[in-house]
Amino acid sequence: MTVDIVHPGQTHGGGGIHLNYVARAVAQAHDVRVYRPAPRPLPRRPTILAATRLLTTVRRPDVWILPVIPLAAVGAAAGRKGVVGLFYHHDPPTQKRDWLDRVIEKRLWDGLRSARRVVVIAEYWRCFLLNRGVIDPVVIHTPFEVERYRVSPADIEAFRLERGLTKRPLVYLGNCRPQKGTEEAWAALRDLDYGFVTSGRRALDLPVPNIDGSIHDYVLLLAACDVVLTMSTFAEGWNRTAHEAMLVGTPVIGSGRAGMRELLEDGGQLICERFEDLRHLIPHVIEERAARGDRGRRYAAQFTVARFAAQWMELLATCCPGSKGR
Repeated sequence: MTVDIVHPGQTHGGGGIHLNYVARAVAQAHDVRVYRPAPRPLPRRPTILAATRLLTTVRRPDVWILPVIPLAAVGAAAGRKGVVGLFYHHDPPTQKRDWLDRVIEKRLWDGLRSARRVVVIAEYWRCFLLNRGVIDPVVIHTPFEVERYRVSPADIEAFRLERGLTKRPLVYLGNCRPQKGTEEAWAALRDLDYGFVTSGRRALDLPVPNIDGSIHDYVLLLAACDVVLTMSTFAEGWNRTAHEAMLVGTPVIGSGRAGMRELLEDGGQLICERFEDLRHLIPHVIEERAARGDRGRRYAAQFTVARFAAQWMELLATCCPGSKGR
């Protein structure tokens, strides 16, 4: 089977990471081409829309796999072009809207309702689409390379010392950018005698250490913390940070917005809907760190790359009955 994928080109964020895993999974058994049509300095959204229209006109694979903006480019033609749509999350109220956003959204819904299949990453989003007329969306949760998250106590302690993160308890406030609830969590907890840390590209001016290093550094950081906060203020597709914290056995308190709720509830973590409640919940979670961490690790470890690949193989078999892999 031939499978073409249009990748929006994002290197940071859960959506881009998820699509990379999709491409790798499908390529295990099928002939895959990945197109990245938005090189800098070209304007990203118009370039993706125009390139996808052109590609889906001249190319004739058995299946197209298209995330949101490329799916909007084909709109109502998604069904006859053999499109499998990828839908991560949807939260217009927290995003700036312009005329192009409105065009994309209308065409996106046309595409979602006509696509051969639509894949979502949480049960919340399956219900969301069903309620808006999308037929039988399928849940395939995002995968994790579970072996990456096995770190030794000695490595964790060495990381704390090397990075000066020796004050305990150590609270991870979140990714250092807006809409992740990081700034609000800091404001709610700043008077407490805790150690605090953030991670990622620094986009907030907070007086706390920020770790922007390798993936291994990030794993060690999550493992070194006594509790991880994921207090996002937008509708999350899932939440990679919460899942990764659970994989290293660190308990999580999160806002539970949209797809994140399934992860936290099923994984035995805590949901906190108000920032002012964090100061009361953190001591209890730290007290229960071992039990909550173990439950979270066991739940999170199910989401393997192998399971993800098998689910995609099954989905593609239903999209193109009779087509076989290499």
